Amino acid sequence: MISNRTGRIGAELFLLSVVTNLFQRDLNFRNYVNYDSATQQEQPLRIPIYFNGSRFAYSNGLFLGPLYSGRIHQVVQQAANIYDAVRGPGPLESAAFMLPTVFRPRFVTDGSNNVFIVDYRMVTEPPSDIISFAINPARRWVDLDLGETPGLDNGVYNVPLIFGARKQIPNFNEFSSRTRVFAARRLLAQKDVGEKDITKLRYTKTLSLAITNDFGMEALNSYRSPYPGQLEYYYSNEVTIGISSTFRGNSRVYPVVSAGTNYLVGTMNGWVRNSFSNPPVASRLVFATNYVVGVDRGGTVDSWDIVVTNRVRYFLIDKATQRIVDAVAFSFTNDFFRAGEFLADRLPDSNPAIAELWSRATTSKPWPQGVDRQLNISLGREDVGSGWNNYGGFISNKDASILAFNAFVASDTLTSNDVPFVAQRLSFQTNLWQVNDPLVHYSAEDLTRSIAATNLLPNASLPAFTIGARNAGVTRPWPANARFLSPGSADADTRLRDPSVRAPDLWDFPTNKFPNVGWLGRVHRGTPWQTIYLKSRDVDLGDWARVGGASRHQDDLRMTRPVNDWKLMDIFTASIHPNASKGRLSINQTNLAAWSAVLSGAMTSTVTNDTSLTPPDERPIRWTNEVVYPSSVSAFGEVEEIVASINATRGALRNREFTTLGDILKVPALSDESPFIRNSRLLGAGFDSAQPPDQMDVFDEDYERLPQQVMSLLKVGEPRFVIYAWGQSLKPARLGFVAMDQPLSGPSIDPDTKLVNNYQVTGEVATRTVVRAVFPERESNNPADAGYYRPDYRRPRLVVESFNIIPLE
Repeated sequence: MISNRTGRIGAELFLLSVVTNLFQRDLNFRNYVNYDSATQQEQPLRIPIYFNGSRFAYSNGLFLGPLYSGRIHQVVQQAANIYDAVRGPGPLESAAFMLPTVFRPRFVTDGSNNVFIVDYRMVTEPPSDIISFAINPARRWVDLDLGETPGLDNGVYNVPLIFGARKQIPNFNEFSSRTRVFAARRLLAQKDVGEKDITKLRYTKTLSLAITNDFGMEALNSYRSPYPGQLEYYYSNEVTIGISSTFRGNSRVYPVVSAGTNYLVGTMNGWVRNSFSNPPVASRLVFATNYVVGVDRGGTVDSWDIVVTNRVRYFLIDKATQRIVDAVAFSFTNDFFRAGEFLADRLPDSNPAIAELWSRATTSKPWPQGVDRQLNISLGREDVGSGWNNYGGFISNKDASILAFNAFVASDTLTSNDVPFVAQRLSFQTNLWQVNDPLVHYSAEDLTRSIAATNLLPNASLPAFTIGARNAGVTRPWPANARFLSPGSADADTRLRDPSVRAPDLWDFPTNKFPNVGWLGRVHRGTPWQTIYLKSRDVDLGDWARVGGASRHQDDLRMTRPVNDWKLMDIFTASIHPNASKGRLSINQTNLAAWSAVLSGAMTSTVTNDTSLTPPDERPIRWTNEVVYPSSVSAFGEVEEIVASINATRGALRNREFTTLGDILKVPALSDESPFIRNSRLLGAGFDSAQPPDQMDVFDEDYERLPQQVMSLLKVGEPRFVIYAWGQSLKPARLGFVAMDQPLSGPSIDPDTKLVNNYQVTGEVATRTVVRAVFPERESNNPADAGYYRPDYRRPRLVVESFNIIPLE
């Protein structure tokens, strides 16, 4: 649909409206929606992603994470998810299977090379324009870490395309990168003529390194049903290796080498359930160097640092419609391997000649422990078993070499000789970036990263890549075997994951227009295994870090906490016209009867945990439907309990007032502590919603069922005061008492006070006035103050909303 007013696609208008509204409500991002004084035009977005020569934010020297933060991505992701939840099927789609709507950011670079997102456009162009394997300057992918400057329609690594949440779509699942270092240490021994003391040897060390980088990628169909069509998948990786070394303060930086791969991998027909696709080729980039140094007496660090950058792109394309259904574009620049230090680690081998062959520990001799082991092996004093063999059964070169080296040490004439045994070691570091929730994988911070570095024992084999296997310990929906967990554990915490969603097939997203704004609670929120959060319990940052991303800065964790979703209640309505929403109840209403009118007739979920009511093959803790009865007829007082919770929550707030519609979601009795969810009236102890027990079959929509039904019946509603006034107009009576024993004669005036004693009523009036209290817009103009942009409740001002004269009866 195209807007007649702006010419923009309706999907783009929706996305930009939601994003700008949420930014305007957040002090951290309010300046991302501004007015451009240079062009005298509204700039709907101006999100910095590269500023002052970096794509990362710093404050007073402290690292705060990427400028394109998780909260920014989540806001845009939620807008796309909501749009896809309310639109119907498009061309070549059915109600049972719809492809995601895809949006791409657009970029502007200012005169200082600062880069901003200024717009989002719906992807309607051919996939080849987005993939851009062909070198097209206008559409190619650029890396901000290399100082590359994007144009309006370029792709930018680590700034993802935005996909609306859809089920049944295979997704990027893992990227693996392994850096292998094969090190060989050769020694040239030297001595003076006639010197036979082994401790007087000198040597020159030659260190040879061969560095190899392997990588692998995979996508996964995690759903039970096969993909109903054909998918084409593409991938590319540009690998760069940089190496530096330091020996006794002398540093060397070796040339950076790089290689790239661009592949059209192929087509998957009917991608079946729980199956992987992984590219058949792993790019290998080999780097070798020889480094010659003098005598190393031990205790120093011969540091070889390796930095591997992988610029990864992965695209899945529905072949029939030629629409991109999944894509990632990462620049993993932190694949850092301190290979030199790692080589010196002791191997877990009982033979010290093998275990300590690379040790840098000092000894009483003029060389470190590892060199001492190498010399002793060459002299035949220590044995490394199969670590040093003859070339063949008939060539005893090992024994001959030991004899020759002993002869060199005992010689009066020889002054130099190669140390025959060459110390070798293979070390490798594996970096894994793995997906938890199939719908949360577009940002590098959304992935779980694990690093493992290992020195291999002699003759040991490299372990297999994890490509093609489940992300063990990473994919963590609501546990399928919750009975083995303690109640309320992190894996079964309703603040961190949607209860009972044990697999991606169990999401129940809306697919059409919302009957109520509370249905937003069924839309995926852009964090692992959660829909938009309408429950009341907050989560501390320590617990949230385990789910929201351990690598995120605390400010970003704070802004992505689930309770931030409450802001969405203030920018959406399900009303087709403003007149259709008149008569909504103010959430600042305290009256039981008014709340009873709103809640009565709503359907809610009651939890049953009586095992005698359930067949053996079903979970004993289940939900059942129940109607909310008015407070006047309910025998259990549920409505009274809910209203008491509303009033108690409001009373604990500043100024004892709800100021946004989302504030009503703070009320425990509307969700987590609903008297229907707890259901203590039926079963004694009832169901503990904060610490759900095992084998639970209670879903997130059960917790949020009351907000889901009543939110569109509510409004903020400021406190109002009704003032009734009655007045009379009087004049002195014509006749009155002058004295008690005298007849009426003229106005009655007290001789002492000279005041009239009685009056005659000449008129009277009654009025009804409605007033509300308003406050200045903010307490402080200083952004550093806690009261910045908050209403100043210390200076109320009364505004008259209506004034009426009450007519005579």
